[in-house]
Amino acid sequence: MALLCAILVTSCSKDDKEPTSLIIGKWQVIGDDGVPEDDGIEFRSNGTWIDYDPSNKSYGNWGRYWIESEILYMRWGDDGKIWKQAIEKLNSKEMILMELDGDWKGSKTLWVRIR
Repeated sequence: MALLCAILVTSCSKDDKEPTSLIIGKWQVIGDDGVPEDDGIEFRSNGTWIDYDPSNKSYGNWGRYWIESEILYMRWGDDGKIWKQAIEKLNSKEMILMELDGDWKGSKTLWVRIR
């Protein structure tokens, strides 16, 4: 019985990392044509994010983020606006986010880790 329980527990386990730790790093958007776009984002371990342009390595908008129940919440700077996206896929190499609000509701974006 103990052996069966051990097999069930190990066979059902997911990646050891939580979504919050997997998201940390720099990501770049991949367009529908499979070509990287000049749109990126960096998620930092202190719970902040910042827009990142991979082509010229410049930074832009910023804010705070958190993840609850496979939803990524991003608060924009000081204005308090919150952007919500469902995390459809997240691993060490890529993530797919689906917009939950606004004009882009339902649209999906593929991101690849660049660092």
